[in-house]
Amino acid sequence: MNVNLDLVHRALADEIRRTILARLRTGEPVPLSALAETIAASEISTEVTSSVETLRVELYHVHVPLLCDAGLLEYDDRRSAVVLTDLGGEVESKLLRPSVEVAQG
Repeated sequence: MNVNLDLVHRALADEIRRTILARLRTGEPVPLSALAETIAASEISTEVTSSVETLRVELYHVHVPLLCDAGLLEYDDRRSAVVLTDLGGEVESKLLRPSVEVAQG
């Protein structure tokens, strides 16, 4: 697999996108509506993403396409759901989870 590191770095630069990867760590597909509810209820929710519907649209048009382009997610259009790719799982477990554990410890 050919990985574009610039896209991966750009994808990981945003806290919402890192939260998406963490939420998907179970490996199960998650509908965008459920993902929007999770993020809207989290501490990273801002005025820009104040409503669940606004956030769902932002996920669909901005965050999910970037994560898919970086090879970290796959989007199932029929179910309107996302799931981690193998690369996304590796990035989440080897890069993101250790940094969260260090910050909490």
